[in-house]
Amino acid sequence: KLITDLLESSKAKELHPSSCAPGNLLREALANVQDRLDLLEMRAEVTVLDGTAPVMADPGMIIVALTNLCINAIEAMAPKEGMLRLSAQGGSGNVRICVEDNGKGIAPENIPHLFRAFYSGRSGGMGLGLTSARSILNAHGVHMNVESEPGKGTRFTLTFPE
Repeated sequence: KLITDLLESSKAKELHPSSCAPGNLLREALANVQDRLDLLEMRAEVTVLDGTAPVMADPGMIIVALTNLCINAIEAMAPKEGMLRLSAQGGSGNVRICVEDNGKGIAPENIPHLFRAFYSGRSGGMGLGLTSARSILNAHGVHMNVESEPGKGTRFTLTFPE
């Protein structure tokens, strides 16, 4: 499975795009990780600003990428203290989706390595979740930005093309 995941993460993805409401994508990704949040007694919220435009995307694949980002966020946060924030805003050609946590954060020198296969900042991590997410997002032409401050948390901002 590990080898298959690695090979799949490096393959070009065949997309089946359709018009997707960002809020629906975020709620579906959140539903995929709700059991982890409940087990660790963490909170989550989804905020979609009025007027947020739909995006053209393969919904199943984008949900996988968002779910991977959420899992990484959950694993970076302390039980009973974690707060996962998912948000979307913007008009056509400028829709931004954010996945934000209040976890341990990432040291600046480690950010360039985040998307390298098998790189993991946690013990027992396989280092494929972010690699897979980036591959899916790249196939969609989505720009991903990472902001993090050690001890305060991390924010992944995804900007969708027109």
